[in-house]
Parts: sequence; C-alpha cells; structure tokens
Amino acid sequence: MGEAPGCGIVYIRIIMIRMTNGHTKIVEFLKTYDRPKSEFAAAIGVGRDVLCHIERQRRTPTIKQAAAIERETNGAIQIEDWIPLEAATDAPD
Repeated sequence: MGEAPGCGIVYIRIIMIRMTNGHTKIVEFLKTYDRPKSEFAAAIGVGRDVLCHIERQRRTPTIKQAAAIERETNGAIQIEDWIPLEAATDAPD
C-alpha cells in the first residue's frame, strides 16, 4: 500500500487517544439494555444520526447532552466519562 513502516501503529494510537470512557460505555449500554437507538436518542434530545456519531467517536456530546445521557442511564454513564482519556491522565496532581 506504500505506507511507511509504523504508520498503522501511529493511526491506532490516534484513535485510542480520542476515545473516552463515555464512547465505550454508551455502546455497551445500548447493547446490554437492548434499547432502540431512536428511542434513546429522542430521550437525550438528539437525532439518531447524532447518537450514531457519538457511538463511533465522530462526535463528543455537549455538556447538556452528556447530562441527559447520565440521566437516561441512571448514572451508568456520567458526564466525566466524556473527558478524553489523555486529559484525564495528564491532569495535574
């Protein structure tokens, strides 16, 4: 494919840095509770397409949306879960 050695590793690292606990948890929540995406999206005040973007890490919810997600999941997914992992680990002591 003409890629420089190590390009795949760099690409994977970029994806992992962008990931938050919230992205992982929302996918698991919807699978576990078998809740229709359209119903959950309406409950948090977004369209199904926005929810899909959130699931696929193409979008991070606003604070208002994150609060609605926390409410709809009974705290299983908290607002803090949307802080990028690198920001959480780089926080000052």
